[in-house]
Amino acid sequence: LITIFQFISNLINNNNNISKETSLIFKECLSTSKVSKTGLLLHKRYPNFPIQLIGSLQSNLLDDVMWIKSQNNIDSEESSEFKDMDYVIIINNASLDKSIQLPNSTCMEATSNTFYDYFEDEVFVQYSEGTIIFKHSSVKTLLYASLLKVNKL
Repeated sequence: LITIFQFISNLINNNNNISKETSLIFKECLSTSKVSKTGLLLHKRYPNFPIQLIGSLQSNLLDDVMWIKSQNNIDSEESSEFKDMDYVIIINNASLDKSIQLPNSTCMEATSNTFYDYFEDEVFVQYSEGTIIFKHSSVKTLLYASLLKVNKL
């Protein structure tokens, strides 16, 4: 988890294609003092689920996180980590208009030329505090990382 956060943090720190606002919010959430309050959701929709279930599954995720945040008598260490979570970074596949090339280990902010695999990805981006598009040498496709407040899941 920390390695993924460090990679995203390095991308943002070494890139001029990101707005100051997006850069600041990512840096804040990935800073040493706040990283324990930031969760990670590697999103790839279950391919065999009917589309009608997707909204309910996402609602259940939010309900579960909000429920655990409201509990005062949490004993397990795993559960207490969720209780303190303020932000979630969602990572999934994205693509860009063919006229835009993005070299490895660089990033840019999402634009109207960004395309997502699933409709809910566009909703995540719409409600996010910021979204970056990046390419990593270990993955053939582009990826996006959206930073959302937990209550916007």
